Amino acid sequence: MAHTDVDYVETWKALEEVHKAGKAKNIGLSNFNVEQVQRVVENSTVAPACHQIEVHVYLQNKKLIDFSKSKGMVVVAYSPLGSNDRPKGPGFGDFPAPLEDAVVKKIAAKHKKQPGHVLLKFLLQQDLVVIPKSVSKERLKANLEVFDFTLDNEDLNELQKLDKHGEYRACTMGQ
Repeated sequence: MAHTDVDYVETWKALEEVHKAGKAKNIGLSNFNVEQVQRVVENSTVAPACHQIEVHVYLQNKKLIDFSKSKGMVVVAYSPLGSNDRPKGPGFGDFPAPLEDAVVKKIAAKHKKQPGHVLLKFLLQQDLVVIPKSVSKERLKANLEVFDFTLDNEDLNELQKLDKHGEYRACTMGQ
């Protein structure tokens, strides 16, 4: 991972100039923590429109999501399905992929849906924007089949219990 001496607030100021020049309709943040978001908000003249972060059933990021929403940002969840090809072993948690989780599969069967549908719906019902990755045309189409069912409170409670509080990340940022 490359590091820089450039302050991210300085970078944000440059993005504000791009926005003011009409070259970007909206500007946002990605992978910032609460303190970094607060610092940008306190030093900005253009509020961040969105905050893109890793969110899925194993990494629910509730504090960061709530904070970002409280600042008026749309939260965009990348890796909403977790990842089947994430590193395994020490430091990465010994968990099945979310698509293989028994609780997720049970809820999927209850609704006559695929596990991926449950994982996406879980985030959509929290008013998050989800951006699942897929290279298959069929899977891209299938990912849209989430608007014909609703997870009930029992489902939501069971899924909330799956949070690994940072022990499972789909994107390891070079770890």
